[in-house]
Amino acid sequence: MRKKLISFWMALFLILCFMPVYSQDYYWNKGNKVFVKKTDYKNFYLFYNADKTINDLEIKSTKVFNKNLHWARGNLKDDNSIEYISPAVINSKGDTLSFTNLFYVRLKDKKDINQLKKMAKENNVEILGNNKFMPLWYTLSCSKKSTGNALEMANLFYESKLFSVAEADFLIPFKFGNCVNDSLFSAQWNMRNWGQYINPQHNAALGMDINYCAVRSITTGNPDIIVAVIDQGIQLNHPDLANMHPISYDALTGGSSQERGSHGTWVAGIIGANTNNGRGIAGIAPNSKLMSISILNDDTIPDTRQQFADGINWAWRNGASVINNSWGHHYLLNSNFIDNAISNALDSGRAGKGTVVVFCAGNHLNTNSFVSHSVWYPADSNPNIIAVGAMSPCGERKYYNSTCGYYSHWGSNYGAELDVVAPGSAISTTDRNSLYKQDFWGTSAAAPHVSGVAALILSVNPNLTHQQVKNIIESTARKVGGYNYQTTAGRPNGTWHPEMGYGLIDTYAAVKKAVCMLSPVTVSGTINTDTTVYGSSITTSGTTTVPSGRKLTLTGCSNITITEGFTVESGASLDIRVGP
Repeated sequence: MRKKLISFWMALFLILCFMPVYSQDYYWNKGNKVFVKKTDYKNFYLFYNADKTINDLEIKSTKVFNKNLHWARGNLKDDNSIEYISPAVINSKGDTLSFTNLFYVRLKDKKDINQLKKMAKENNVEILGNNKFMPLWYTLSCSKKSTGNALEMANLFYESKLFSVAEADFLIPFKFGNCVNDSLFSAQWNMRNWGQYINPQHNAALGMDINYCAVRSITTGNPDIIVAVIDQGIQLNHPDLANMHPISYDALTGGSSQERGSHGTWVAGIIGANTNNGRGIAGIAPNSKLMSISILNDDTIPDTRQQFADGINWAWRNGASVINNSWGHHYLLNSNFIDNAISNALDSGRAGKGTVVVFCAGNHLNTNSFVSHSVWYPADSNPNIIAVGAMSPCGERKYYNSTCGYYSHWGSNYGAELDVVAPGSAISTTDRNSLYKQDFWGTSAAAPHVSGVAALILSVNPNLTHQQVKNIIESTARKVGGYNYQTTAGRPNGTWHPEMGYGLIDTYAAVKKAVCMLSPVTVSGTINTDTTVYGSSITTSGTTTVPSGRKLTLTGCSNITITEGFTVESGASLDIRVGP
């Protein structure tokens, strides 16, 4: 009997230790505690002024009891412009919510107002007023000077037993305005993550995206920057891929590119699908050119190393600035033939500045074994390659058996050669037969995000070497996922982690850094075509004229100086962007 009792209590102890529980954050509902879990995905911020400029965060303004509230949700560092900060929480259903600076208290009797005033004063909480329809209900406001946030204050007031109800003001998840009008853009969590529905278990994690909308104010690509997609071939006449390069190549026949599957079209959409055409998806660099190079077979003809190498050599010899390679495998043994082609692109492409070469890190399937997790060849073959892993919609390395995103049977490979991660699960993109796919997955989907960023970087600063592009992407990556990024030998571009590399690519930060590496620029003469000028600093001469019907855009890292005599005629347009 005693042995059975010990076994029972031991089992109960193990259950309590290892069962999933929420933290001790909670709120009261009808006399019962409802537990929630804090998350740093997106916090609630209240600002003193409405004109605060914030990177890719929209300021919302409202008025409560004649008090102006200017607020946003996102991830920011605290500064003097922020009046109040409140974390987001996840409830037991997996919904992500923010609670604001407000909470509501219902008096037991109207004479209890003195108790409310006393407790509000003790906790540095402001009473804004009572509800005109339900006068026993009062609205209170917290600030950084308050004893706690609105959730904690609501609990404190309720647990005092002086009032019948006290509850925090929660915001349900909501969408900020899209930066493009493409019909499927709201599903593109990889571009703008507002907590979209991903599957029955999870929403996307607020803010875990590539910071796409902000970068569009700087560049959407350049037709002179060509991204080669070495894959199964792209559907050349897809209506959402109107920026195809006029020449293509098939490494099996030596002729024009052939479609031998959907994979190449999936990859291409992420890089360069057209934007603001009211249909489909948005690509990262829609104004750059896509070059289709078909090498991968339809599983009926074996690929040879010569085909892989020929595709790479043909790409850089025909003007590719970036080469995307969403292929590789653990069974593809190291090949001097392929290695030589990669070195040729890195050393000789772009007139000696080097073509940027991007490879996927690979996917381990149906296993938790660490043996299968290492970065695949060719991604592991040359330190100048950008090796890309896959991040889930929840802001972590996509791992086997993860329920966040579509499909739990695979994980993103990682290890010493991994450079960065990008979104790689539940990705919306273009598909064959002029269709769209909404569940593209794998490091194959992650790699083209990096190729798109590389294209944007070269669009604003085409004189960068391939190594400088790689350094920019690595040094501007975000440290997401709660991993312990550390200073690592041989990794000079910031802290690094074997599962995440330098972190999640940040399109905006990378392009901003590329602009700041430019030389100072002087603009002069008549602007005869719509022109965008980039420079670390920009100065106009007294002879500069923007005639009617023309647009001049000046994008500088620091200073833009307009000198006396600069003329913008009636009907002309001048757009100035300092510190993009």
